[in-house]
Amino acid sequence: DGVVVIDAGTDPDVAFDVERADRVIVVDAARGGEAPGTVYRLSQDADLALDEGRRACHDVGFLQTLRDIAAEGCGPEVVVIGVEPNVLEWGFDLSPIVGASVPRVVEIVQQEIRQGFRRD
Repeated sequence: DGVVVIDAGTDPDVAFDVERADRVIVVDAARGGEAPGTVYRLSQDADLALDEGRRACHDVGFLQTLRDIAAEGCGPEVVVIGVEPNVLEWGFDLSPIVGASVPRVVEIVQQEIRQGFRRD
């Protein structure tokens, strides 16, 4: 099947899009306490709850939508690819250390698409 990319932060119909999906890959900053630029893979089963130790940073509303859909038992499989931020400020530019992680994030996302998701 095809791959659809959405900006969940600006799409008012994101819940509808997510409910129709078989799989969802979320890419965001995630605080996990490691060095800036560290890349995390968080599975739905292991970490969709995103506890205080490892939390996606930008769109809590979108993550709550994923939790709500999962609670209904009809949602897609979800994986979060997170990058430890250097600083958390509003803006469009990545810090150089986080920007250096982008190729690794792209590689992981491509791998997830090719191999399908695995439940942890």
